[in-house]
Amino acid sequence: MTIERKLTEQEWSWITGSLVALRREHPRFLAAASWYRKGLTGKDCLEVFCCYWRVIERIASTYADKSSWAPDERGVRKCVTQLTSDLFGPEDTPELLADEDRVKAVIKLRNDISHGNLPISVDMIEKASDETDALEEAGFLVLERIRQNSLQIDV
Repeated sequence: MTIERKLTEQEWSWITGSLVALRREHPRFLAAASWYRKGLTGKDCLEVFCCYWRVIERIASTYADKSSWAPDERGVRKCVTQLTSDLFGPEDTPELLADEDRVKAVIKLRNDISHGNLPISVDMIEKASDETDALEEAGFLVLERIRQNSLQIDV
């Protein structure tokens, strides 16, 4: 079944205006949202795993509050940890992001997959598959919190 309806001029203006504003003012958010969409539509479990992690990584690199960091402090894990504390409290932190060892393991697996550090194996596929649902949830919640806290877009 297909449902078709024409967009009103007001709806079209809101959509295009919002996209232009996001592209200009929040390009990393827009990129992260695109990675999330790609994860939703992906067919390969390793690709989906990497897409959802990229959501978190992109948002963390841009939106984590680094103002109190020493000049030599940096890194993906530090950004993700900071972003998690910036966006969530102890009661509502996504399960995956609440566990530093798990985050470290996800980062390592993503690096191994993306950089070809290790040959693809059944074990690697199973590990990625085991984390995909948690990554999807965490990615969505991170995007939603940033949308609520940092973007001036009504949905």
